[in-house]
Amino acid sequence: MVSVNKSGCALGVVVRLGVFAVAALWTITAWAGGIEGRWYGEDYEQDPGVRTQWLNYRAADGTFSVEFRQYRNCQLEMRQIESGHWSLVGSVYTMVTEWVEFSLILPGEPHYTEVYDVVTLEARAMSYRHRRTGILFKARQVGPDFDFPACEPMS
Repeated sequence: MVSVNKSGCALGVVVRLGVFAVAALWTITAWAGGIEGRWYGEDYEQDPGVRTQWLNYRAADGTFSVEFRQYRNCQLEMRQIESGHWSLVGSVYTMVTEWVEFSLILPGEPHYTEVYDVVTLEARAMSYRHRRTGILFKARQVGPDFDFPACEPMS
């Protein structure tokens, strides 16, 4: 049975639509804010003995700063800092790098625009697949005092 108010509106429909709208808004808000903050990831490269770590800080204003470290047999070979802007639209995560080691990147440089599909997003963990290469990255959210862990030799 559907109740109708004085204006002729079906109250059951309005309540259901209102609940749906609130749930959808909550989901969008949670998803949009879900990747802000500090996120750490690490991966072993296809090259034996090579390990890459990254610490990415994504601010609410859409800017980011990420530090990469690459080790070969636990010897630091590369350390690089990049910064720019990020966005998350639906499940599409995009990073546009504008600065590398304090050097400005030319606008529109395709190598510095990275597009990913977010595969999973949980309270403190996410995985995202690079569209061009198909590589799956995993990261976990960390606190403000987090620092890169020491490199552990591969077995």
